[in-house]
Amino acid sequence: MTNSYATARAPRPDGSKPLTPKLLGILVAGALLIAVSLWIGDRRVAVPASTGPAGLVVDRPAQGATVAQPLVVEFATPAPLRLTPAGWQAGTYHLHALVDGAERMPGANDITDLGGGRFRWTFGTVGVGPHELRLVWARPDHRSVPEGASDVVAFQVK
Repeated sequence: MTNSYATARAPRPDGSKPLTPKLLGILVAGALLIAVSLWIGDRRVAVPASTGPAGLVVDRPAQGATVAQPLVVEFATPAPLRLTPAGWQAGTYHLHALVDGAERMPGANDITDLGGGRFRWTFGTVGVGPHELRLVWARPDHRSVPEGASDVVAFQVK
C-alpha cells in the first residue's frame, strides 16, 4: 500500500516539489482578494443625475466691491444647509467655494448660520488684488454641479 500523502509531497524527477493543496489555497485566496479589491475600487458612489439643491446667492462682497482681510462672504440659500460630520451639507450635496478657480471647502467653524437661510463664511486671507468668487454645490465625490451655483462675483482685496 502506498502512502498518498508521501507521494504528493515527494520530489519530482527534475528535483522540484509539487504544489501542495495548502499552497494552492493560499494562491486562490490571494487572487480572490485582489479581484475583490479591484472590484470595490472601481465602484463609484451612485448619485442621481437630478438637479442640485436650491440656488446660492452671494450678498457680500457685492459685485465690484473692495474688501479688507479676512475675506467674509455672506450668502443665502433656501436649501436646508446644516453642519454634519461630513461638513456643511444640504441633503447629499455640500458647499464649495471657487476663489479664482481654486476650490475651497468650509471647516466646521468657518460658517455661521445667521438665520432665515442666510450664512456668513469667513475665509482666511486671500491675496491683495482682484478676485472672483462663486459658490457651488458638490456631490459626495466632490464633483461640482452647475445647478444652484451662485453668479460669479468680482471684487478687490486691499
